[in-house]
Amino acid sequence: MKTFHLDADFESMFEPNEMRLLALVSHNNMKESMKEFVIANKNLLKKFRLTGTQSTMMMLKDIFKDEPDITYGPICASGPLGGDAQLVAMTVMGQLGGCIFFIDPMDSHPHNVDIECLCRQCNVHNILMTSNPTTAT
Repeated sequence: MKTFHLDADFESMFEPNEMRLLALVSHNNMKESMKEFVIANKNLLKKFRLTGTQSTMMMLKDIFKDEPDITYGPICASGPLGGDAQLVAMTVMGQLGGCIFFIDPMDSHPHNVDIECLCRQCNVHNILMTSNPTTAT
């Protein structure tokens, strides 16, 4: 079993509902990496209003359990069923402030155009976008 170094807790200047959403998304082969990232950055992430695709949000709820300090935003569909497109819409409407998307570069994705659109719109709207555990840290 891995031992995780947890981040230090701190006081945020803003409440989660005062900020735009932070999306967490991970492809199937990247789920374990996302889980490790969330556990290691739990104190930081709970300062945000979190959104993401269905399976990643289920994982977040499993990790955070019933912590009173966590605020969830909308749950998007799975990526191939339009979840990445939902995140694009949130980006364009100014609701998304950041996107941590662990993309599996070794697998093909039937919804690749949605992934590319999300990455592009994050750049167009100057949204924080990170695509792997190293750049997210």
